[in-house]
Amino acid sequence: MFAAYRGNDVCLRELLSAGADPNTVGYFGETALTLAAVRGHEHCLIALIDAGSDVNRETNSGATALSSCVHLMFVNLIFYFLPRHFFFFFFKGVQVKP
Repeated sequence: MFAAYRGNDVCLRELLSAGADPNTVGYFGETALTLAAVRGHEHCLIALIDAGSDVNRETNSGATALSSCVHLMFVNLIFYFLPRHFFFFFFKGVQVKP
């Protein structure tokens, strides 16, 4: 989690490839994904999502990585939480109805 917090994506990828659990939870319910999101570390966020980190995991205070990005206005990071098919429909002009 420290590598994600500090933004060291090279170290983080090494840890993940060595078998580190991307869903490890800290004392306050934070995960590496939440810490990367709070600090705005885009490359760490990508590595953690690709490694299967739970994007819906809430901290003890109820925050998720996505809600942290929205709250801190990290607009560039918000797109990583959207479903991958969203961009296909968006750019093709197809309207998705809820």
